[in-house]
Amino acid sequence: MLPKGALKKRGIQELIKNANLDGIPTYAFGDGNNDIPMLDYVDHPVVMGNGLDRVKEYAEYITTKNSDHGIVNGLKHYDLL
Repeated sequence: MLPKGALKKRGIQELIKNANLDGIPTYAFGDGNNDIPMLDYVDHPVVMGNGLDRVKEYAEYITTKNSDHGIVNGLKHYDLL
């Protein structure tokens, strides 16, 4: 849950800035319309298999459903696990 008006994209931007992570590849997982700005911002947008069709258009990779180890499978796809 986020406060009204808060954006996940902005949180990623602040994390990158505050932790001096410029130039490090970014990944994000999403499934709903509120995730589109975040997915459009990161280097590697991943959409869950149960995500909305409109959101899947922003995906570099579509993983399995969130109830079927979607995040783990997405991380494995990028050799992060």
